[in-house]
Amino acid sequence: MSHIDSPEVVIIGGGLAGLNCASLLAHKGREFVLVEKSDRVGGRVRTDVVDGFRLDRGFQVLLNAYPEARRVFNNSELDYQSFYPGALVNFENRFHRVADPYRRFLDAVESFLNPIGTPLDKFRVRQMRRRALEGRLKDVFDREEVSSMAYLEQRGFSRSMVDRFFRPFLGGVFLENELETSSRQLEFVFRMFALGETVVPRYGMGMLSESLARQIPDGCLWLNTEVEDVGLGRIQLVDGRILAPETIVVAVEGPMCAKWMGKSWDPGSRGTRTVYFAADQAPIEEPVLVLNGNGGGPVNHMCVMSEVSPSYAPSGQSLISVNVVDQKWWDETDSDLERAIRKQMEQWFGVREVQAWTHLRTYNISHAQPNRSAIQTPSLEISTKEVQNGIYICGDHVGGVSINGALRSGRIIAEQFSNP
Repeated sequence: MSHIDSPEVVIIGGGLAGLNCASLLAHKGREFVLVEKSDRVGGRVRTDVVDGFRLDRGFQVLLNAYPEARRVFNNSELDYQSFYPGALVNFENRFHRVADPYRRFLDAVESFLNPIGTPLDKFRVRQMRRRALEGRLKDVFDREEVSSMAYLEQRGFSRSMVDRFFRPFLGGVFLENELETSSRQLEFVFRMFALGETVVPRYGMGMLSESLARQIPDGCLWLNTEVEDVGLGRIQLVDGRILAPETIVVAVEGPMCAKWMGKSWDPGSRGTRTVYFAADQAPIEEPVLVLNGNGGGPVNHMCVMSEVSPSYAPSGQSLISVNVVDQKWWDETDSDLERAIRKQMEQWFGVREVQAWTHLRTYNISHAQPNRSAIQTPSLEISTKEVQNGIYICGDHVGGVSINGALRSGRIIAEQFSNP
């Protein structure tokens, strides 16, 4: 007969949503356990150490203006390292700078006449920024909703600005370069870029997950514990044990949530492939995102992570992150993808330099984000009701497609439970 444990609350999933829910329950003094099937917390927000290099599981950044990030994380503990406020765009094998005029005014003036959009486009970016900052954050999610492409077209941006800047830039944010993502999400992201910086913790994005895990009391985090099935007041573990909690919080990503709670809880997935290289010399010696403004080829964007945070690479080495968004490249093997990336990078940086790069690891992340089209984006006021008696769901697929959304959904669920 299976052993039955009866904790008050069981949280399934040790990603940011589940961790934030657990840390808040710990502060409330509630009895709970968090079960995680792998040997470490973090879910998609983890950092691996390979030959002394710190590899985030896919290209990831934090917008430190996220309200939930400000609520949850200790800046001094994480020691944020900042990206340049803007980007370099490779167009016709030349690099052109697009700078935030509010933070790099002189750079913006110098780039005013470059071929990445027209001078009028640069003015329209400032208008778009002002609109994103208008009103309360809630107002952004209550505005009329169209696709990002329709939004940019309505604001009069030229085709060159869309194709050379917005498509690769937003493609790296939303993991799709057709710009089908909701205009609400676009304005939210622009608001966050305007209010803060794009950062990573000094020792990798996994520090976010680890900082939350440290707030969970001993004995309340069960690693290497996989769930087989979920029902009303009952959790069946793969090892045969049965848990019978009063409350179940399902804090796993959409595809796994759908396995237990029904297909409606899976909006679909957007994937990404990230290829890491080591180099003796950084091809770009500044902490800047480099966008593919040409179209074609596998590379959507790349950056030298060790220029953002030197701790990402051993002394004297550079860590290069190359990121693929276009889904047609999923059919390529890892070795074929690496060859295609090298060929494209040779056009940008030269054959001799790229041939000296050493491949470290390729991450193929089929579910990097929930797939949220224009007609699917929820209001900021997400539902906090039980989906079944005693069962709650949280995660970025219900709380907003971002680290902010994941953290927020975990907090909202934890706040449903009053102090004992």
